[in-house]
Amino acid sequence: MVTHLGSKTQSKGETLELLLTTHFPNLGVMQESAASAAAFLGRPPDWRLAVKVITYRRVQWAIDPLAPYKSPYADGTFPALLQGAPEIVIPYLVRIFRACLETGCVPAI
Repeated sequence: MVTHLGSKTQSKGETLELLLTTHFPNLGVMQESAASAAAFLGRPPDWRLAVKVITYRRVQWAIDPLAPYKSPYADGTFPALLQGAPEIVIPYLVRIFRACLETGCVPAI
């Protein structure tokens, strides 16, 4: 599949690299990272294990005991931000953690 951004035609790998470098400029994305991400798009995911292991309740269980105003994490997130609106934050965290488990890719930060 070819993606059209403006007047340029780009492959999936090029599109992923552009999105990553645009939205995460300090990440230092390399060409092979975008290419390996494109390879995951081509295979049908098997989410059964990830859905069984990573649940809303388990993520909430992991967030609740954190000291709310301890030092922020490497990405600048305070635990209080995660705890302040769990109904908004936790569904996103569940999806991120499931994707990490399914793909075997864990963000460096």
